[in-house]
Amino acid sequence: MSAFRAGYVVAPVLGALWTMTVAACCAVALAFWTGAGATPGFLPAALAGAAAGLAFVARPGLFADRRGKAALAAAIVAAISLLRLGQPLGIPISESFGPHAAALAVLAWAAAWPICAILKDCTWHDRDRHVFEHAVIRFLVSFGYVAFTAMVAIPFYVMVMTSLKSQQALLANPLDFGLDLAKGWDLFRSYEELFQQFNFGRYLLISFIVSCAPSTKQKAAEAIGAAGGIYADVAVMSPVHPRLN
Repeated sequence: MSAFRAGYVVAPVLGALWTMTVAACCAVALAFWTGAGATPGFLPAALAGAAAGLAFVARPGLFADRRGKAALAAAIVAAISLLRLGQPLGIPISESFGPHAAALAVLAWAAAWPICAILKDCTWHDRDRHVFEHAVIRFLVSFGYVAFTAMVAIPFYVMVMTSLKSQQALLANPLDFGLDLAKGWDLFRSYEELFQQFNFGRYLLISFIVSCAPSTKQKAAEAIGAAGGIYADVAVMSPVHPRLN
């Protein structure tokens, strides 16, 4: 079992898994940004990450400073681009060049620097159990941060972006969460209708008052119960048009 703790085994495995994670996040972000069908390319990302991990444990001194880490980051993106025939995120770089370049920059930085941090104590032949466990724990903690952030941020981002788009735009391209800033304040037309036509501000105020005054409801329930009645607390979440209110 000690062979599995060797640096030349641990480094490529953790490097591959981490680069796949980063590639998936960058592909999702690029797809949300541009509406294009970006894909992470897990096999090329895994091969590039495994090679980066092996390079680090083979010559850790080369990647001790920023210049070495920058070289490793460039090598990871270059390897993925080569393996994917010039389309590191599954779409031509010429499509949405600015967002694509930003996504590749994040991919390079977010892959290389954490790999160096995760494997910082590992060497090629080192089979120390504590070094192995620390590397695995650093990877799991980093992956946990990414997964938790994605689970919280992605639904919120989708919710906000879809609220600023028309139904026709969403049906035309469900993956396009970009905004047409040329519309100006018209982007907030749905919020204007919500507050003016459906009186949503009143519902927010009522919810705020009720949530901030639980003791009032408790006293009302006690008074009704003392009189022989039954207190029922009912919340209607469906919006009601003011004319029907």
